[in-house]
Parts: sequence; C-alpha cells; structure tokens
Amino acid sequence: MAVRSADPWAPRRIDVFGAILLGVFVFHLGIGNLSRLAPVPWTGNDLPVGELVLYGTAAAYLAAHRRAWRSLGLIAPVLLVFVLSYAFGLVAHGFALRPLLYLVRMVALLITVGAVGWVLAEAIPGLTARHRWRLLAPYLIAVPLGFAIRLAFPNSIDLWRDLGTIDVSFAGDPHVDRFVSAYLDPNFYATIAVIPLGLAVWLWWRSRRLGYAVFATVVLASIFGSGSRSGLFTLGATVALVVVLEVRHQSRGGRRLVLPDARTVVACVATALILSPFWMGALATTVVRVAGVATIGATAAPVTGGATAAPVAGVVVDPSALARVETASYGLEILAAHPITGLGYDYLTERTRRDLGIPSLDSSVLGTLCNLGIPLTVILIVLVFRSARSIRQRLAGTGDASRAFDWLLVYVGVVVVAASLVNNVLYYQYWLLPAAVMWLAADVMSRSGAGKREKAQGEGASGRAAA
Repeated sequence: MAVRSADPWAPRRIDVFGAILLGVFVFHLGIGNLSRLAPVPWTGNDLPVGELVLYGTAAAYLAAHRRAWRSLGLIAPVLLVFVLSYAFGLVAHGFALRPLLYLVRMVALLITVGAVGWVLAEAIPGLTARHRWRLLAPYLIAVPLGFAIRLAFPNSIDLWRDLGTIDVSFAGDPHVDRFVSAYLDPNFYATIAVIPLGLAVWLWWRSRRLGYAVFATVVLASIFGSGSRSGLFTLGATVALVVVLEVRHQSRGGRRLVLPDARTVVACVATALILSPFWMGALATTVVRVAGVATIGATAAPVTGGATAAPVAGVVVDPSALARVETASYGLEILAAHPITGLGYDYLTERTRRDLGIPSLDSSVLGTLCNLGIPLTVILIVLVFRSARSIRQRLAGTGDASRAFDWLLVYVGVVVVAASLVNNVLYYQYWLLPAAVMWLAADVMSRSGAGKREKAQGEGASGRAAA
C-alpha cells in the first residue's frame, strides 16, 4: 500500500483530470479572443463557449480533488474584497445585471486560477529538462496564430469587418500594419507577450537550448510589430529592472548569467531579419507616435483645450492619447465624488457605457479606485504585498526558484504601476489568468518545498552543462 505524504501541500503526479484541465487552459490562452467565434447562445459574443468550458473544467477538478481546495484559501481574501465592493454597489445603486455578471466572471476566473495553479505546482517539479518547453505551450499556439492573422489581415479594419459578417462585433482601433495577435489588441498583446519572452529567456538560460533563444526572438519581433508604446515601455522597464536584480545577485556571489555564444547570436539575428517585414514598419510608426505624444505633452494646454482637442500648427495630435486623457478626467471626477466606497464592483461599467459609450476606462488602476474606493484598493494592495513577501521568504535559499519569482514580481509590478495606468489590461483575462496562475503556483510550491527540488535540479543541470 502506498504511503501518502504527511505534508498536505506536497506535490504529486498529476492525474488525467489535471492533464485535461491544463489542456483546456493552454488552448484557451492560445486562441485568445478567437474563442468568441463560438459564443454561448443568448449571450451575444461576450461569453465564449471555451471560457465556460474552462470554468466548468476547473470546478469539476476541484470537486474531485479536495486537496486542491487549499489553493482557494490563498485567494479567498482577494475574492472577499470584490464581493464586499459589489455588495456596497448593490445597496447604494440597486440591482443591475451587468455588475453581477462581471462579479460572477471574476469569481469564476479566480477559482480557475486556484485549480490551474495547484495543478501547475504539481506538474512543474516533475518536468525534466527535455519537457520544460511545455511551460510555453499556450504561446506556441498564440504567437504563430498572431503571425497568421498579421499575414491575412495587414489592415485590421478588414478583420473587424469579416468578424462582423459572422456576428462577432469588435470595436477595435484601425491598427494598420500592426501585430494585433489572437487577442485582437496590439497593446494588450505586447504587455502579455513579455510573459512568454521571459519564460523563453529563463528556459534558455537554464538549458542553453537554441530553440528557446529563437522563440524568444520571435516573441520579441512580435512585440516590436505590435507598435504598442505601453507594451514597449513594459518590456524596457522589465528588462532594465531584471538586469539590476541580476547585477545585485552576481555581486553577492550568485549564479552568473552566461552570455549567448556565437551560434545563438547568429540564429537570433537571422530570425529577427527574416521577421523584419512584420515589425520594422510598426516600430517606425511607433517612433512617430511617441514623438507626437511628446509634442502634445509640451503643448498640453492649447492642444487639449479642456474636453475637446484644438488643432495647433506643427503639433501631431494623437487621438489615442487624447481619448485616454478624456477617460482619465472622467474617472477622476467619479473618484472625487466616491473616494471611500467607490461605485461598487463593477458598477463603473454602467456609468461608462451610459456616459461615454465605452465598456471601461483606459486605466485599470483608475478603474480599480473608482470601483472599489481607496480603502478597499489599499487592502487589495496590502494583500498582494503580504503574499509576495511570504512567498519570497519561503523561497529564500532555493536559488533559481527564488530568482524566477523575483522576475515575476518585477514584471507584475511594472504592469500594475505603468502599463495599467494607460491600458485596461489588469483585469483582461488573457493577462490576469497566466500571471495569477504563475503567482499561485509559486505560492503552492513554496509551501511544499518544491523550490528546493528545483534548486537541486538546476544545480544538476548546470553541472552537466559545464561538463
């Protein structure tokens, strides 16, 4: 008879139910917004069948694995914040269907994070060097699919029109000559793509396998091809802060990051040149757009002129930037009127649809403040900080596992304090799902001691590479 581990957090081999859940999760992230081609009947195209299948699979897994309920305890405080906020909105503004549906979706999403994060934490310790590429599985679907879309629809207006013919409405910007990806938004994609880029670089560093370096170059080309100013800033800030972390780590005698050899450099440069038609045009356009924003910033008063834009000779007026200014002003007015309680989650959507004709503000940070109010937002921030601190303490001394979580912290921090200021990416499920799953998996692994096993595996791999 097999002896069960006394440690309730100890990872085990994933069973068929866990494998199915991971498969559904990978496919859901991989096809992105194209899942809207198969919506749930009577919901328009707002709820894809694939999303519902993911939630259902996660619920079924949790029903069959009571051990995994421990992961729900880790996210329960965050869930409580959103439920309390919705309850206030219900009392203050009365019942509205849309906020309730957004709350249900948020609860279902976070429960899914709990289930997938638990399964991933059980799967990672068992991954040998030959099989770690599976961590990139969602993006081995999403990135090539994005290039296929870019080839078929260089002007996304044609894509929106063709989607409309099959009753999939998508009110996106024109995005001419930009990499819109399977997520159908270049700004969201560029921020999300830093995840597979970081994973590929990490896996290359641990294994020196050429395929990871080439894939990282492909992802980097797609980010440049997005033409997203916020995405490129997220990439640059994340890389800069990770470099600072690694310099500090090496100054303390830690494991050094080895530079790529000539073969790897040649392969990456060749890949970037082959893909240059996909990114050079968008990057050039981005430079012009950044220059335009700088010009607007230098002449902000005459350009914005209050709520409407007034053309100024010699000034490049950027409609995208001005729209963000308008929604920010609207959001600040709401926050000034409801600083303590906010409107209640997600009663902001009711206001923006009624007053601006859009589903949300352009800033996740401002949207959070308007929905939750300042006190609950501060509580949410404290919960995240406490979780990060606890995980880092438990991972202390685990080498590569600790450093991997530090990289994740840097990236999430940049997204929250920078990208989310100008984009509504924070609650975008194709960003929130993978980021939260990685965070929760790190939490579960740190409690199980899997990080120490990761350290041993990493040291063994390093020794073999050196030999």
